[in-house]
Amino acid sequence: MRTPAIIGLGAAYLVTLVDLTLVIFPQPEPAPNLVPMRTISACWEAGGWSGVMNLGGNLALLAPMGMIVGLIRPGRGGPAMALVAGAVMSLAIELAQFAGGHRTADVDDVLLNTIGAILGALAVSSARWATSAPGGSRRVSASPSR
Repeated sequence: MRTPAIIGLGAAYLVTLVDLTLVIFPQPEPAPNLVPMRTISACWEAGGWSGVMNLGGNLALLAPMGMIVGLIRPGRGGPAMALVAGAVMSLAIELAQFAGGHRTADVDDVLLNTIGAILGALAVSSARWATSAPGGSRRVSASPSR
């Protein structure tokens, strides 16, 4: 993918990210969660659509950023850079939510967002690996070839 396209997609993604995390969905009197795994455990135990949206949404939120990092930084460095970039971006979002006072800052969001960024970079690495064989694709089969 060409660099201008990556930059354009990245800019559109950042605008959407700011809107999703800081502008829409305000909450009255949000209380921050500074206890790791509290929200994750509560969502897991409660189950239902709300838990799926919270856990899945936080995993998906920074996956595109991880993909962009993977595209910009191909090779083995992509997932490691996605870890750093995901953690820094998620921490910045949570600090802004805390400072803004109308969204809930949650340490579990940092954890899930960072994992999502790593998964995004791994998806790009996997796609590159799968298409790197001569002829443009690798055959993957469950049975051993002879």
